[in-house]
Parts: sequence; structure tokens; C-alpha cells
Amino acid sequence: MGYLRWQRVRPEELVAAGLEGAVPEGSVDVDILLGEKEASGRGVGPRALESLVERLREEGAAPLVGTSACSSKHLRPLATTTGEKSG
Repeated sequence: MGYLRWQRVRPEELVAAGLEGAVPEGSVDVDILLGEKEASGRGVGPRALESLVERLREEGAAPLVGTSACSSKHLRPLATTTGEKSG
């Protein structure tokens, strides 16, 4: 199971991040979350991203597509299931 989400970067977000002029208007920001650890290494993530980029190219509407990588070993829960703050 996974999640793939994308959105066009708004000009005001680029200004706020100090990236005005550095990132082309109409660029796309991608978030992808892949499922269980046992399902990793099967090429699902790359295939999902390739399909999205292909779709965006066909539409001709995304001069730049970007994402950042993070793996579960870099994540930690913000709270336990009982509501206690962790770490």
C-alpha cells in the first residue's frame, strides 16, 4: 500500500522559500509514501514516479518535477498511541 500526491508549486510559496526565479513557474512537488518494509525493494516507488512524470510530460505542463527522499530509519513517531510524546 502506498500514497502518491502532487501539487503545483504556487508562486507565493517560492517567494516565501527564497526560490523565486530559481524554480520555474508551474513546477510540481511530489510526495510519495510507500508501504510496509517487507514490500520495499520491488520497484513500486520508481514505477509510480515514472508513471507520474510521463503523465505530466504528456500534459506538457510541468517544467520541473521535484521530491525529496526520506526513509523510515530517519522517521520517528511524534507521539505514542497513548498520546505520550516520544523522544
